[in-house]
Amino acid sequence: MKTLRPVTRMLAVALGMTLSTAALALPAFVQQFQDVCKPKPGTPLAQAQCKTCHIEPPKLNPFGLDIKAEMARQGSKAFTAALWKALGPLDSDKDGFSNQAEVDAGTLPGGPNSKPTGAGPPILPAPGEKPETGPALAGAKSPARTDAWILEHFRNPAAVTPNSVMPRVWAAPWEMQSLLDYLKGLRA
Repeated sequence: MKTLRPVTRMLAVALGMTLSTAALALPAFVQQFQDVCKPKPGTPLAQAQCKTCHIEPPKLNPFGLDIKAEMARQGSKAFTAALWKALGPLDSDKDGFSNQAEVDAGTLPGGPNSKPTGAGPPILPAPGEKPETGPALAGAKSPARTDAWILEHFRNPAAVTPNSVMPRVWAAPWEMQSLLDYLKGLRA
């Protein structure tokens, strides 16, 4: 019996360390998200905690799935600015608003029913008014047309170019990046 006592203590210590590490991992990740994205205090996003990425832990929502995929792609184990740079322009929950727009508004980027207030369908041109299909490529050198702006224009044209009838581009992040790189090559 005496030989089991040290083994039992060792197992109890190991189990305690394992459980405490798991308990600390989630709050640390929430803190990393808050440090990088800086959600506005008092908003649903600031109060969401685990529900920012989860439907119910451990089940991930669409934003959580995009985070997981991008972390694997980048080989990261933390929520970093580089991770957010790739995730911000996406519309994880397919509600018509980029993750960046949702974070800026304090809504949940993983919840399709959580949208910025006052948001409605794209504004269509009045009868007889010529619709705008998108920005001229000649203007692509404009300082306002950053890579993030161009990517958002592909994902939700009416959000950045009022009265645009250009359809949304539904593509994987790497395909969007390839399209952006191609357009940037046209500038030269």
